[in-house]
Amino acid sequence: MGLRVDLPGDQWVILRDPATVPNRLRDRVYVARDGLDGTNAGTIPYVRALLGALVEAWSYPFGVPGKEPASLDRDEVTGVQLDAMLTACRPLVPLMELQTDPTPEARKDPGAPFGSSNGSGSPSPIPTPASAAPSLPNSEPTGS
Repeated sequence: MGLRVDLPGDQWVILRDPATVPNRLRDRVYVARDGLDGTNAGTIPYVRALLGALVEAWSYPFGVPGKEPASLDRDEVTGVQLDAMLTACRPLVPLMELQTDPTPEARKDPGAPFGSSNGSGSPSPIPTPASAAPSLPNSEPTGS
């Protein structure tokens, strides 16, 4: 189980470990991020995709955004609660990024998984996140 985050109004969410996000949900985040244009129209799909990918469980009496995308439209989810969810999700985004560069250990062993496929030694064209958030502590929900 992931990280419990208490929200205003006696609600809570459990955020999934970014390493366990299903690819179909991660892809939605990538597609929505490509549509970011500095407007609300571009930001809303990204917010929905991000919460759909990272919210694993919550205290609301209806399904999580990854299974029921319209759940974010319910009146029970306030703007302040949504903002708190986003604030908690923000440091986890770099940990969801596609990992294409081999580890130093794999580079030393050309037969290792994810080693260089063509031997070119060229760096990946995909940027590596400048910083990563700490790993999620193990925690269990303590109430509902």
